[in-house]
Amino acid sequence: SILFFFGFRPEAAHSFMDSAWLTEVTKKAAKGLKDAHKVASQAINEIAVPQEEDASLCDDGRNVREELKAAMTAKSEAETNLQAETKVASEVTEKAKADMDAMKEKTRAVLVKVKEESAKRVEDLRVELLMANHRTTEFSESLDEARQERYRLGGL
Repeated sequence: SILFFFGFRPEAAHSFMDSAWLTEVTKKAAKGLKDAHKVASQAINEIAVPQEEDASLCDDGRNVREELKAAMTAKSEAETNLQAETKVASEVTEKAKADMDAMKEKTRAVLVKVKEESAKRVEDLRVELLMANHRTTEFSESLDEARQERYRLGGL
């Protein structure tokens, strides 16, 4: 009980009414209340500081949360932009690949045509060469005949 706290002793119960003792108990009670008030004030001050710190931390937390939300939004926008750019790059790559395949096909067609024309031209040149050889042979034979004729005539 509170009387024990402030110094009430059961053996002194007969002097409970003694005013000196009552004054002493009152002083102890007042001192105890004063000490309790001091402790309570310190506790309130200690609680008030963390509440102010908590308020500051709450503000900081809100700021961090807002910054995090903004960062997440920026990340989402960046991912969306990256996906769009990747899609465009993919389309450009596909178009370039299709263009390259078309160019390869055109190049092959040109090479086949050049090869065919070259083969024809080689054949034409071979025929011309054979004809030139034949004419050369004929000319050579005519020349031999003319020499022989000249010998024959010159020998006369």
